[in-house]
Amino acid sequence: MDTILVVNAGSSSVKFQVFAVDEPGGPQRLIKGQVDGVGSRPRLRAEAADKQSLIDQSFAPEEVKDVPAALEAAGAWLRETRKIEPIAVGHRVVHGGPKYDRPVLIDRDVVASLERYAALAPLHQPNNLAPIRTILALPAQTRLFLCHDYPGNRRAANAESSVAAQSKDNIHVGGDVGEAAFVAMRQARDATLATPRLILPALQVNIRGGRLPPPDADGVRYLRLPLDQLRADA
Repeated sequence: MDTILVVNAGSSSVKFQVFAVDEPGGPQRLIKGQVDGVGSRPRLRAEAADKQSLIDQSFAPEEVKDVPAALEAAGAWLRETRKIEPIAVGHRVVHGGPKYDRPVLIDRDVVASLERYAALAPLHQPNNLAPIRTILALPAQTRLFLCHDYPGNRRAANAESSVAAQSKDNIHVGGDVGEAAFVAMRQARDATLATPRLILPALQVNIRGGRLPPPDADGVRYLRLPLDQLRADA
């Protein structure tokens, strides 16, 4: 049975669901679970589609000390006990900034872009990205999906990629590029970039969870720009 895994990592928990994708009528949820109390009182719980409990297990704090460890604990249980080997993984990210507002194919370039918006959700965005890095360490044949693909003029747009393809061909972190080289490259590149063109309108929607500002007294909704506070590159 082909399955997909959907993950939502927060500041102290990892929520996950497993769906069967070959069922009539579309994907059917098989498992819903979470690891909460990360770093303090870790506990893994999950239930089947009929609400039957599948696991309720506590861990010592040092066993699940952070979000990547929580993802690994949940993944180990899914693989070893439920025999789940998903063909694709999806992950929710709090802030996509002005560039990402729909599901997009994920690669290391997308992760690097999303890291720029960590300050908008410091308790969640880094923890959203940590499991994505863990996902990129999965077996080479693992298929990758998330939001948009921006091929530019280099190639045609793709609906999916793989860990192997990104490890081999990613222009930022493919091959033998290490963390220090990646950080140096990103810092040099980011220093040349202007403020994103739509950052101020996007912020006014993102901080409201995707909702537009409320109408003014005249019944019209406005996105406001502080003209006397902007830097020259904004």
